This record gives sequence, structure tokens and C-alpha cells, in this order.
Amino acid sequence: MFDPLQSKQLLEARIGARRFASDPASVDALVERCAGLPLALSLLAAQIALRPRRVLASFVNALGDGPLDALATADGVGVRTIFSWSYRQLRPELARMFRLVTQHPGTEITPGAAAALAGVTVRDAGRMIAELVANHQLIEIEPDRWVLHDLLRVHGQELCEPGEAAEAFERLLHYLVHTGFAAAVLLAPGRVRVELPELPADVEVVAPTTRDEAFAWFDSEQPNNLAVLRAAAGRADVLLWLCVWTIADCLMAMARVQDRAGRGDGARASYAAALEILDALDHPDAQLVRKCLAQQR
Repeated sequence: MFDPLQSKQLLEARIGARRFASDPASVDALVERCAGLPLALSLLAAQIALRPRRVLASFVNALGDGPLDALATADGVGVRTIFSWSYRQLRPELARMFRLVTQHPGTEITPGAAAALAGVTVRDAGRMIAELVANHQLIEIEPDRWVLHDLLRVHGQELCEPGEAAEAFERLLHYLVHTGFAAAVLLAPGRVRVELPELPADVEVVAPTTRDEAFAWFDSEQPNNLAVLRAAAGRADVLLWLCVWTIADCLMAMARVQDRAGRGDGARASYAAALEILDALDHPDAQLVRKCLAQQR
């Protein structure tokens, strides 16, 4: 993987200094879209070099509309082809895990989330994720946290079989509700309890057991939790408002703590988004939760 400077150096060498310098903003956007993947950068540079009269901004638009199609040669060999070669080498269980982790709407993947998406145990998920890291389908950014290259995410989503994505997301919501509930009641034992749906047999939850663990889970998972909520916003069932119930109260408490530390924007924005989701739900329990949470602002 290249860093941004190395990515720019490759582009400049391939497309020429004058064209490279003609539109710095588009160069930055192209480098960001390729995310340091040498293959993607090389294919992009070849596309640009073959079309000397096209402005760089047009390539930015092409990558946004269909990145895997844009990064291909005239004979059809490109990122999708290379990704497919690598994907076909995976055992069926690894291929399935790869397809399903690409369904996570957040940017980082944890063992619990990966296990829920695939409907396997946390231990088995960790083993399979380790193999995907070794095969360069995932990148480990710190212990037990992984990210996907944006282009690989698109590729994996394309490969999902009918029904797979919806089933995986349903399991992820159950995981979030049950894990978040356990963390929420540790942080606020006096909260009015709600009844949870039964945890599916293929979803394993390793819940926090102390207040410190609960706060750490909410803190580290805040961006992922909000991404899941936003992805689920079109739903109108009990799982969605329960997701908000589990995280919104803690988000407000975190916002107060972060305000005092001068960094409250993230939690406060997440809290506001959670309330907006509740506003859109035509469900009496959701409106009751929304009223209770709003009083704590």
C-alpha cells in the first residue's frame, strides 16, 4: 500500500508533471479514491495517459459512478478481474466471510461484528479474518480491528448472493441491540428497561462486564454504531428503535464528557442523528424513548 505522497508520485510519473499540476483538487480526490492500492493507481494512470484531452475531474466522477468499471483496460482486464482471481482462490467459508463483512456500513470491523454478519462464533470469525488479512482482502489497523479497501468493499458487495446481505444485516442489528443493551445498563443501571427480541442462535454476543468495558465499547464503536443506524433508517421495526435506545443515552453522556475535553462534536452529532431516526419511526415505544432521551439534552 502506498501513502498519499507515494500515490501522487506514481501518478505524476505516469501522466506527466504539467497535467498532474493542472488540477490539485482532482489529484487529491483520485488518490483518496484509490486509497493507496498500487494496482488501482497504475490502472488509473494508464486511463488518464490514454485520454490526454480529458480533464482530471472527469476521472473523479467516473470513479464515483462505477469504480471497478473505471479501473479497467480496453480489453476488460482491471481491478475487478484481479480481485476475482484472488477471490476464487478462497475456500467457500472464507469467500462467504469476505462477502458478508463488506456489508458492514461502518469503516472498521471488529470480531463481534464479523461473527454476527457471518453467523459464526467469534472464535471462528477471528480465525477467518486472520486468513483474509494474510490474503490482503482485509487490513489490520490495530489488534481486533480491521478495515476494507473501498474498492474491495464494492467488489464484495457485488458478489453477495440473493438474500445474503439482508440476512447478514439483520444479524448485525441483533448483535448491536444485545451488546449495546448490556453496556447501557452497566452505565445507567436505573434506566427504564425494555424487552429485547430473542437473540438468534447464530449470533454470539460477548457483552461488556464492567462500566469501563461498557464505556470503551461505546467510545470505540460510536462511528460504526451511527453508520449502522443510518443504514437501517428505512426500517420500521422494533430492532431499529431498540438500536437507538441502546446507544443514544450513552452518546449524550459521552458528549458531555467530550464537551469538557473540547471534543464533543462527534458524540453530539451522533446523538442528534439518533433522535432524527426516532422521529421518523411511527411506533409508540419509539416516540416514548425519543421523549425520554430529549429531556436529557
